[in-house]
Amino acid sequence: MTSGCKEGSQAQATTSKAKACVQALNLAAMVPDYKNRERDADELQNRSAKLRELAGTVSDKNVGDAVGGLADQYSKSQRNKRETVETFAHWVRDTVRNIDKLKEACI
Repeated sequence: MTSGCKEGSQAQATTSKAKACVQALNLAAMVPDYKNRERDADELQNRSAKLRELAGTVSDKNVGDAVGGLADQYSKSQRNKRETVETFAHWVRDTVRNIDKLKEACI
């Protein structure tokens, strides 16, 4: 009977593919305002942490990898606070590509 309890707690520790996809897409729905990056910094860091946590609990490896890629993108925004408009545009482009990878993994 102990093994049944263990399996139940392990199941609760993982997130289904569908639930992870919905949560990740909701978290990825933010693009920082270039002119107000400092204002958005805390929210971006918060979303990065939530995406990273979610990536660690997803039962599907492809979805987990895609969610981790999004977490990296949001974290990358924090490292580029003195970015140019061109660098910011590249960040947005790369984030969209990561969202596309997530959508593909979720299908």
